[in-house]
Amino acid sequence: MTDLGGRAIGLAHGLALIGLKLGCDLAAVLLFRGLSGPEPSALLATLAALAGWVPALAVCALYAAAMEPALRPRWRPARPYSVPMVVVAGALTIVGAVLLALLAGDATTPLEQAIQRDVDRWAVAVFAIAVTPVVEEWFFRGFLYQAVSMAFGEWGAVLVVGLLFGLFHGAQYAGVPEALAAVTLMGLVTTWMRKVTGGILACVIFHAAYNVAGVVILFAAG
Repeated sequence: MTDLGGRAIGLAHGLALIGLKLGCDLAAVLLFRGLSGPEPSALLATLAALAGWVPALAVCALYAAAMEPALRPRWRPARPYSVPMVVVAGALTIVGAVLLALLAGDATTPLEQAIQRDVDRWAVAVFAIAVTPVVEEWFFRGFLYQAVSMAFGEWGAVLVVGLLFGLFHGAQYAGVPEALAAVTLMGLVTTWMRKVTGGILACVIFHAAYNVAGVVILFAAG
């Protein structure tokens, strides 16, 4: 296989993965609209989101196992030399996200507007801490990173996957550029962590810590 051929295959895999994710997201939106009543529930929205993630990851895992082993995510622990860098970068990113939240002031994102009830806040909190770090990292820093790095190299994958991560969260933070900037920064830093550690374990841990900080801010804001 030529280098050009390998890049083309990686690009094709990446586009297919993005298309798969968009298709599952659309199905989840339609499912949510079909289940929701006059007062949309964030609890139903999180269940619909989970219903969208399950088939997407199942298809990715089956395809990687049967057809393209190079797409298999690497779960290995962080390389020892990279741990201090990852911890410092993660802490600075969370601090930066908090500062951006303060700059946003009273502006509310569509996500915040949808979680006015306590049951919705708790549903989003549990989903954000216990589910999202695993499924999103498995897809973005796992399958998608592997495909994009085949096409553009590891540094190219850091940039492309990080920006796509922010783009995929655009609907949740529409109208609040500070929030969108924070999640995009988080995506770039987390993808960089994937590069320097060699696996997604550190990404999952950082993603969970980042979401814990977000949940704390959410509950503190009432």
